[in-house]
Amino acid sequence: MSYQKDREAFLATMAREGMDLETARLILRDATTIQRWEEEECNGTIQVDDDDEKAERVSRYGSGESYREHRYPIPHRCNQAKARIRKRMPQGFAAVFQGDPRGACVKIKVPSGKYDDWGREGVCVPTRG
Repeated sequence: MSYQKDREAFLATMAREGMDLETARLILRDATTIQRWEEEECNGTIQVDDDDEKAERVSRYGSGESYREHRYPIPHRCNQAKARIRKRMPQGFAAVFQGDPRGACVKIKVPSGKYDDWGREGVCVPTRG
């Protein structure tokens, strides 16, 4: 399916479960942010400390064994987006985060128990990309 169809199906499911449309749209936006940052971390363009509070963007120039590496700190927007999603969850809903960007990085547990993922954890939040 296309992103647009996945997005509309997600919004319809959340509306049936009792989540307001504005909250569902904000979750879609933050899930896209999380997906993008998880992909960058997986690709090695950012590195996150063990405490998961700080992140560094890594820029590499050159090739082979001779390359320059520049590191500079950035705010970890992924954690900020996760906190916003947790804060927005209505009663009976819960957010599930998984760091593997090959699947859905954000899933929503709904009151009815409906799921659309193989792990039966919740409803996958679609993202662009």
